[in-house]
Amino acid sequence: MAVPGAQADELSFLRSQMRSVTPASLEPGFALQSYTDRHEQYTYDQALGILAFTRADDRISARNLLRGLSFRQNIGGGWNFAYKNDGPTDPREISGAIAWVALAAAHYQLHFQSTEFEGMTRAALEGLWSRRQQFHWKGANQVAI
Repeated sequence: MAVPGAQADELSFLRSQMRSVTPASLEPGFALQSYTDRHEQYTYDQALGILAFTRADDRISARNLLRGLSFRQNIGGGWNFAYKNDGPTDPREISGAIAWVALAAAHYQLHFQSTEFEGMTRAALEGLWSRRQQFHWKGANQVAI
């Protein structure tokens, strides 16, 4: 898919915000730096980057972000809300951000006919399902997960 000029500029900017997050001994994995003046990398922003790169047929950039998330995935299938290159800055696991990553990974897999991140996606969805199972209805005062 040909990317119009303005979108190409935005994709170039996103690529310039990518930072390596995997040890040198592993295949490269990256994360988008969420701000130009700070080092936080929000999980939700990674999902949006994957969607943007996939939409633009940039398999390499989308895959690099997915590899970074694969490296950072927690045992329960989720991700911390935010990271810096050297570790988590916000250890909360927010269901919405996790769901966006699963959606972005599924979109990538469908678009590029790939099964590479199927295990990561499945773990995220199973983790979300487990959270749902633990959710207790509070009537009109429901608590978001």
